[in-house]
Amino acid sequence: YAEPTLKLNFARSDAESIADALDPPNLTSLPISLGGPPSTTPSKIARHKLLDRDATREGILASIRQIAAFAVPGDSFILYYAGHSLAQGDNFYLLPQDAKLGVPSTYLSDADLNAALAPLDASHTALIFDSCNSGKIVDSRDRRGPLAGRGLARLTYDKGMWILTASQTAEEAKEDTGLKHGLLTYALVEEGLKAWKADPGKTGSIDLGAWLRYAADRVP
Repeated sequence: YAEPTLKLNFARSDAESIADALDPPNLTSLPISLGGPPSTTPSKIARHKLLDRDATREGILASIRQIAAFAVPGDSFILYYAGHSLAQGDNFYLLPQDAKLGVPSTYLSDADLNAALAPLDASHTALIFDSCNSGKIVDSRDRRGPLAGRGLARLTYDKGMWILTASQTAEEAKEDTGLKHGLLTYALVEEGLKAWKADPGKTGSIDLGAWLRYAADRVP
C-alpha cells in the first residue's frame, strides 16, 4: 500500500500463493478442473498477477476488462483479492494499492466491479475476497453464492457466479502468524489443493465448486 497505515502482513504472500496454485504448469499437471466436468478441449490459461504497485484501482479494473473482453462460453474466470476492504452503508469497497483513506473515489466499489464484470461471458466464474467485511458484497450470511439481490449480488445470480468471502459484513478476515497466511487462502491452497482435501469423495479430481465449498466449510 502507498499509505503506510494500510500495510498488511500477509496480503502479498496470500496473492502469490493463489497465483502459484493457478499457474498453468500446476493446473495442467494435476487433475484440477476449475470449471465444470473435465473437458477434452485443449485449454489455454491466462493469468494476470497484480502485486503491490501494479494492484492500483485502474490496474485492477483494466485487467478485469481485458479478460472480460476475450472470455467466451466454456472459459473459467477466477478473480482473487487479498487486501483491505470496507463496508459503508449500502456500499462495499476494495482498497487498491493507491487508495487514500477517506477518499472513496480512490477505492474500488462494488458498482465498479459490477460494471467491469458485466460483459463477462465465461461459463464458470468465481470471485474470492480474502478481506475484512467482504460478506457485504452479497450482503448475505450464505457466502457460497450465487445470490439474488441488487448490483453485483444480482449480477452474480444472473451469471451463475460463485462468491467466496473470508468474512461476513461486520467481521474481520482471520489470519495466522504461524501459517503466514489468511485462513481462507490457506484453506484454499495448502489444504484444499496441496493436501487434496477439496476432494473428500476421493473422485481423483477437483472442480471449482468442490474447491470453493471446501474452503467455505473450513473457515467459519
